[in-house]
Amino acid sequence: MRRMNKLGFEFISNWVPLFSGGILLLSFFLALILISPWVTYAIAVFVGIILGYFIRKNREGNSFPYFLLSFSFITGYLVGNGTGNRTGNGFLILFLFIGVMFITNKIMEATE
Repeated sequence: MRRMNKLGFEFISNWVPLFSGGILLLSFFLALILISPWVTYAIAVFVGIILGYFIRKNREGNSFPYFLLSFSFITGYLVGNGTGNRTGNGFLILFLFIGVMFITNKIMEATE
């Protein structure tokens, strides 16, 4: 029988859904409070770089959790941008996010 902690679940095996929900909410509220489109694009690029790095570093293991975290970030960010004051173009945000993740992955592959 598997040992459970006081909360009733193991954090090690359930960290992805917890972080995914948290990132979804945080990115939604972050997109609501931003007032400059340049800051909106810069945050999408910055998070794309970070997630591209994590996906590349975990290439040998299971990278599905990082894809799920990136999907939850971009979903919350685009929904928050669409319902808020519409500070940036959603297609440009999505293109920057995915493009920067891909470019970061390729740069890290070339430097290894």
